Amino acid sequence: VKESTVIAQAAVAQDGINVANYTKDIVAIVAVAAFLIACGLAFIITYGITVPVARLVEDARELAAGNTGVAFVDAERGDEIGAVAKSIAGFRDGVMQQARLQEQARTEQAARELRQKKVETLIDTFRTRSGELLASVGSNMDQMQSAAASLASLAQDTSMRSTSAAGASEE
Repeated sequence: VKESTVIAQAAVAQDGINVANYTKDIVAIVAVAAFLIACGLAFIITYGITVPVARLVEDARELAAGNTGVAFVDAERGDEIGAVAKSIAGFRDGVMQQARLQEQARTEQAARELRQKKVETLIDTFRTRSGELLASVGSNMDQMQSAAASLASLAQDTSMRSTSAAGASEE
């Protein structure tokens, strides 16, 4: 009986060792599986953060280089990356608005300069024509004064002749 008890105890001990080894193997397998799952999740999470951030950085570089056509596709996201993308897209919109205003100001300045040139041309034309007219009036005045002097001299000469002729006819 003692022998069978010892054999039974040895069998129970062996079963305990077998169960412990099996449990140890299962725990090791579960631990490896958990580690692999954790690594996979870490990769997915890291990829889900780094790719959008890298895309956002590239879009920001494009904007800094002057390309205002950058789309900022991550602006539609509802997380922090989306909030940053929306902020940078707002900056882009401000840059575009500023460029439009500068172009409008340049256009208005060019129109003002063109109007000013037209006014200056009209003023110059007026000055030239009025100068020509005044010179013509002055020349005509000189001619009229010369003619008036000639007529006055002729009238005086005629008056003297008629006085002489009247004096000769009275004698």
